[in-house]
Amino acid sequence: MGNRTYAAGSAGGPLVSASYTYDSICRLTQESLASAGVQAENGALTYGLDAVGNRQTLTSTLAAIATQPPMSYNANNRLLTNSYDANGNTLGAGGDSPEIDHRSPLKPITILR
Repeated sequence: MGNRTYAAGSAGGPLVSASYTYDSICRLTQESLASAGVQAENGALTYGLDAVGNRQTLTSTLAAIATQPPMSYNANNRLLTNSYDANGNTLGAGGDSPEIDHRSPLKPITILR
């Protein structure tokens, strides 16, 4: 199908490998990470999806990434925690708003939790 199932590499440290699992219609459902150096860095991210592919849950066994609370969507498949304009563009996400310069495109924002 063309989906990545495995990747490995090193950025100057121990080798890290990742394997990827998909459902029957090719949506990513799990990422498993294994470090050749630090066993505590091994684990998985598991994604729970609704019928149209919206991520509803993220369960993590990785120490660096916390399990996320469930996400809910409206009839237009937009996150209920975000705000949108009339065209469906995201105005805010989780209480954060992008910086808008009306002379240029949106500037990137970083949301830290």
